[in-house]
Amino acid sequence: MATLALRPILWTKEQAFNTPSRSDGIDVDTEDSLRVYGCELIQEAGTLLRLPQVTMAAGQVLFHRFYMQRSFRRFDVEISAMAALFLAAKVEEHPRKIREIINVFHRMKYRRANVEPQIVDTSKSAYWEMKNNLIKTERFVLRELGFSVYVELPHKFIISYMKILNGGPELAQCAWSLLNDCLRSVACIMYPPEALATAAIYMAARYQGEPLPEHPHPWWELFDTTWEQVEALVHAITSLYARPKATYIDVSKIPLPNGGMQGAMEGSPIRVAGTAPLSTNDEDKSRQDTPPLNASKDTHNDHDRRGDRDSRDRDDDRDRERDRDRDRDGDRSRGDRGRERDSERDQDYRSREHSRDKDRHTKDKYSADK
Repeated sequence: MATLALRPILWTKEQAFNTPSRSDGIDVDTEDSLRVYGCELIQEAGTLLRLPQVTMAAGQVLFHRFYMQRSFRRFDVEISAMAALFLAAKVEEHPRKIREIINVFHRMKYRRANVEPQIVDTSKSAYWEMKNNLIKTERFVLRELGFSVYVELPHKFIISYMKILNGGPELAQCAWSLLNDCLRSVACIMYPPEALATAAIYMAARYQGEPLPEHPHPWWELFDTTWEQVEALVHAITSLYARPKATYIDVSKIPLPNGGMQGAMEGSPIRVAGTAPLSTNDEDKSRQDTPPLNASKDTHNDHDRRGDRDSRDRDDDRDRERDRDRDRDGDRSRGDRGRERDSERDQDYRSREHSRDKDRHTKDKYSADK
């Protein structure tokens, strides 16, 4: 009987470097900082929401996958982190209400700014703007991922690998912590989960000073992992510890590749209320130099990818404009219904007053005659 085994989607080094954010003028260090910042938001919010670690890890993987298809300039990192956690909680069957997600991220934003947190008023327009942005961004995440939200996490492999290697609980806990830190890096979507678990165990064994068998064959080969993969993942994890604390970066102030700042284009990108709007520049991101007549196949593929990306951007703008029109129509219809209810309520009140006055007049007249 044939079986279908789901495997995670992996990106190559070239794809991880040539992201849509790079085409929008965001350098590697800035993009990595935003990825770390978004993953830390997901981890902290998941802890406050009392979600299991598996749910937070799934949200971080979905967050990385989304920004392999979209740019940080067009989608704000905070709203995308909210949408990734909101979606992961439903995928892992630990759903949370939208109000709870918004309250937690709102409190985190004030606490990171060392400001006394304020209560989110659900009757204010700012709350409804954040709610609409969260729902719309979740829809964009699903569309960009092709509704493929399956995430195979490496945590389960650590448990089985430690049993095979006869590792102690301290070694397993250290490897588990290193694995959680690894999810802040884009390396978690570039290597299979078996390699991630193996690299975490290798680093934990080095930190704990516990020897693992390397003769006659290295132990990592037992888990279908090469030394090149272990070495690359160790470098990715250690580079995270050398980075400064990640903070929010307003990418709208970064100049575009064509030399100008972002301008007002058709539609508006998803962003956090109170922040500067992000760019929706749909101009061609092609290089300044004209390609030769004998351009390679890769060059044509690059232009095709840019064309597809621009087409998706235009579709996004149309979707946002359609949503705004639908919201305006909904507000107008709600206003008409409200006026009708007020008119009916006033008419009913007047009729009751008239009936009471009539009854009172009848009683007074009866009392006078008597």
